Amino acid sequence: ELRQKLDALLAHRVNVLKTYAKVIERAAGLKAVNTHLYNKAVSTEFDCVQASIDAFHASCFDMSQDDYALKFSNSLVSMCDSGVSSEAITEAIGAICTTRTTFEA
Repeated sequence: ELRQKLDALLAHRVNVLKTYAKVIERAAGLKAVNTHLYNKAVSTEFDCVQASIDAFHASCFDMSQDDYALKFSNSLVSMCDSGVSSEAITEAIGAICTTRTTFEA
């Protein structure tokens, strides 16, 4: 049972990373994936950040219940800070996240 829980946790983490990577690739391009995925940006683009995080929370993962999904939310901040529009980001989120995933440890 413990092994199954660990396997489920690892699979969920892979899914979270893949989801963020797909959203970044669609909104900002393939070359931007690593930059935005691991950037620790602080943005003043508050409207973009709020719209992007709200869309990701509503469509992809419940970030209030998923620390791992929340950990990588800074990639959305990074895209906003680099000039990617909230429209491009939310469109990518809508295209990539067709069902909201919840994970229970």
